[in-house]
Amino acid sequence: MSKIIVVLIIVLIALIVGFISIRISAAKAKPSIKLGIVDNRFETESSKPNWVSSFETDQKRKASVIDLNSSDLDSGKQKIIQNIQTLERTKLVKQDTNYLHFTFTSKTFGYIDDVEFLIIDNGNKSHIRSSSRTGYDDLGINKKRVEMLKNILEK
Repeated sequence: MSKIIVVLIIVLIALIVGFISIRISAAKAKPSIKLGIVDNRFETESSKPNWVSSFETDQKRKASVIDLNSSDLDSGKQKIIQNIQTLERTKLVKQDTNYLHFTFTSKTFGYIDDVEFLIIDNGNKSHIRSSSRTGYDDLGINKKRVEMLKNILEK
């Protein structure tokens, strides 16, 4: 009986150490793609299937352009900032004239994903890209996030 308890304690300690290691490595992860804008498009995309973009033509990675219904660039940008900052575990990392970069951190393991907005059409619309920093496949998380953000921002 005591051997079983010792084994269970060792397994529990191994699980705790593993969980802590995942949290630490997730927090230190750098973006897996180049972030930012080049020639009015998002920087290069990764060959991994862990991102979606409104510039993409492949249906698995394609996201829709967001209709902001704003009267000018500044109000479109403010609409995005105000709505995103109400969401948990988000952080505005960078903002330029028509570009916004946020990070989203997952609750359980602390994985960080990057979400970028390129505001166009005088603030009326925005391109979007969401990408995971770690892992090969995102299991559809970025697509779901973009759809959720689209629903919030098109209200």
